[in-house]
Amino acid sequence: MYVGLSTSHLFCFKRRDKHEWKLVRINEIDEIPHQFLRRVFSGQTDEGDQTQQQQLQLVQQCANVIWKNTSLFVGMKAVGRSDRVYYFPQGHQTNLLSEEVRSKCRSQSKAIHVGLRSVMRVCADGVYLTADSDIDFMDLEKTQRGDPIPILDDRRGTIADVSVRNMREVITDEITKRKIREALERLTFHVKYTRGLNPNFERRMRERGKSDKDIARMRVEVRKNVRLRDIRWAADDPNEYSFEVTPRAPRRNAEEERQGEEGEAPPPPPPPPVVHTVYSYFLEHHGIRLRYPKMPLINIGRRGPVQEWFPIEFFTQAFGKTRDATEKLDAALRYNDEHAGTESVEQIESLLGRFGSLASRSGRTQEDLLRPYGMTLQIEAQYFKANVLKEPVLRFENGRASISNGDWRLAENRNALGFPSPADLFSFAIVSMVDERKTSEFFAGLLKRMEEHGIENKTSVALHEHGELSPVLSPVVLDQLVARDSSALTPDMIQEAITHSYSRARNFFLYDSSGYYRDRMIWSRTTYKEKDGRLSEVLVIPPPDPEYGKVAVIRSKDIEPRTHLVDTKEGQDQETRIMVSINIRGHNDLVDPFDFRYAASRGCHQIRNQGEWQNLPFRNADVPVHDMVRHVYQLENGRVLTTDDIIGEPKPFSVVLVEEDSAVVECPSIIFVLKKDDDKANYAAVKAVTNSIIGVPSQLL
Repeated sequence: MYVGLSTSHLFCFKRRDKHEWKLVRINEIDEIPHQFLRRVFSGQTDEGDQTQQQQLQLVQQCANVIWKNTSLFVGMKAVGRSDRVYYFPQGHQTNLLSEEVRSKCRSQSKAIHVGLRSVMRVCADGVYLTADSDIDFMDLEKTQRGDPIPILDDRRGTIADVSVRNMREVITDEITKRKIREALERLTFHVKYTRGLNPNFERRMRERGKSDKDIARMRVEVRKNVRLRDIRWAADDPNEYSFEVTPRAPRRNAEEERQGEEGEAPPPPPPPPVVHTVYSYFLEHHGIRLRYPKMPLINIGRRGPVQEWFPIEFFTQAFGKTRDATEKLDAALRYNDEHAGTESVEQIESLLGRFGSLASRSGRTQEDLLRPYGMTLQIEAQYFKANVLKEPVLRFENGRASISNGDWRLAENRNALGFPSPADLFSFAIVSMVDERKTSEFFAGLLKRMEEHGIENKTSVALHEHGELSPVLSPVVLDQLVARDSSALTPDMIQEAITHSYSRARNFFLYDSSGYYRDRMIWSRTTYKEKDGRLSEVLVIPPPDPEYGKVAVIRSKDIEPRTHLVDTKEGQDQETRIMVSINIRGHNDLVDPFDFRYAASRGCHQIRNQGEWQNLPFRNADVPVHDMVRHVYQLENGRVLTTDDIIGEPKPFSVVLVEEDSAVVECPSIIFVLKKDDDKANYAAVKAVTNSIIGVPSQLL
């Protein structure tokens, strides 16, 4: 048995969130002997064998993955990214629910769903499966015929099941507006639209070798599992909502750039901004003419620096629990208990009574009558074997840490500073439920302690100064969420704060929106998922403003030496690697970008020489870094090209569409959530947002 498959195996799978099949290559993580598996499932493993204990964890992970994949393979559904409950297919629900329960819900867009909540536990003395039933009131994603459920249903003349008199006119009735808003606030949506085919875009993609299928896929924009943040009542009315779009200035060629630098031909003034409504924007920029321009606009929150507004005709209903699921289920189940439940118990009692009479008249026992059918009747309590796990052992680099009442604290283990395998901190976001001063002091101490325990700060930013959170980071990673009573914080408020902090952190670390990295001639660092599944450290090249949604990456030379394609007089698309040219005492040294960094705590740049980081003889505060450092491009034959040798702009080699697949480039690495000491009410909401909606690890403090 393998945890993962050998690299020689190709595996075909179907993505649950997209209707397409993928052919992938999966790496082997570890090989577990068959004899060990037999001992695990028979409870005969050696508890003292540390290697076997580690393999037990691998077996458990593998078993859970198999269990979950099996559930999905047979057609069960899961809600959100963190799969805990699997619901039976919609077509099977009628056989699992009583008519009394189903009668409480006859909607095309809602239904009661029965599912299983299960988990496998692999312990030293065997394998245990814990399973329980689950029932929820769900918003459906598709009808019985398999069609997406539109929020705006022109056939029925409704928006979220609220009747609208005329969809060609703006909704003015305040009662209808209130009903629509309330209905939309209870739903989760998918947004999907297809941009018109732009000839220039098609030509560029074909030059890059993209197929018709690739181009068609790139024209489709999707937002999954979003919520209503705000609403306006007409897509074509500038009084309802309008915004400015600044057209891009035309690119200048090398000759025009030279003339501009010499003052012969100053650059033309930037084009004036254009005011758009959502209707005119989609028509002009995406080639989409809205069918219902008088119908509402929905704001789904922020993406990068931009608030996203979409016409309601792009929205369909997402599968998930309804917001009032608890109340509706209580009513349905109470009805079931009062009717079907009582009747079922009475029927069982009646059958048992008749069965006992039949047994006594025939002179035989109940067991004798049941045995031919392979059945037994038991009325005594059942006993199940349970396994108490050992207390975990926490080890530091130079010894064990003390655990008191199941709790351990870094601050109490001053003599055991280094972790055995410390992580790297590339980026982070903070959401605080206490006041700003306490937040700043707390995180300054936490980040300082993390550094003392061997966690390397790879943000190139000073994390703390004078006992407070760095003033560089505070405005870009911190989101305050303060309420006098923590119970007043709703899940929506928590989700909005976490999403906002997440976006701000990505803007700073990933897109370099503040120019912090650009001003220092460096790049932010993060973790990148290679095509073979391996994780590697990369440098991030932010997009030219305002092309948020994609970045380029610089990978280490042994993985991918190419970073840019450049055009010169000798030829087009020549493969190069960006390098750092440093002027040290009149001599130019050429340094790989991975061997060049800014040490914020020291206020100077460093280069790596034979594995050791050395300070450069100039400080950023004293000498402008642009006078000492410049970026050049090295061909495979060793020739170095400067910007004067290159025609046009260098084109990054490895471009990643990070918003389409956020798992490829990690940012932020973690989201810290600071709560009040006695606050436990919001734990589930925080974990649901960070784990299931955003997909970033979180730590509540």
